[in-house]
Amino acid sequence: MYLKNPCFILNEQAGMPDHALERIKKYVENVKLQPAETIKKSGAGAPPRESGVSFLEFSRDLQFFYENVDKLVKRANHLAGWDFEYTYIEPVQYTVYGKGQYYDWHMDAGSTGAQAKRKLSFTMLLDDEDSFEGGDFQIEWGAPNDENRIHTLNLKTAGSMVVFPSHIYHRVTEVTKGTRRSLVGWIHGPKFK
Repeated sequence: MYLKNPCFILNEQAGMPDHALERIKKYVENVKLQPAETIKKSGAGAPPRESGVSFLEFSRDLQFFYENVDKLVKRANHLAGWDFEYTYIEPVQYTVYGKGQYYDWHMDAGSTGAQAKRKLSFTMLLDDEDSFEGGDFQIEWGAPNDENRIHTLNLKTAGSMVVFPSHIYHRVTEVTKGTRRSLVGWIHGPKFK
């Protein structure tokens, strides 16, 4: 499958509305974090990852958030030209990276279980760039021998969001100062035809 656009960025003007962003930031203040885990691929180790996470299960308190995410994903899906058919959003993962923490190269799609149904992924920042240094969101896009296949995306403003097909390799570089908080989600749908 050829994709014209490897990702679609919704910046602070087009991303999560300020009132919704403030509500979700307040909500996650009381969330208990667990050490992040990865699902091991057959025959290979899981990608190195260090962060704290908590899953935000669907609830009445979070309905506003999931409704806003759905609108943003629908918009990005259409404007990027993918027009993937999708049915639901997995419970969103609240992720916190402190100094020295990161998530190495990986993709969110897989061949079995829930990962096999992931079509789109997203990451939304909860803090502005003055809250942390490092912690860059990067995607790999291009031919294997292309020296310019690593792209650092400009996600440095609270509420900015990147949506991308779940089979795109991506990572978060090491945070060198401060704390990087984000919400990460996966959009499921029927098998590609």
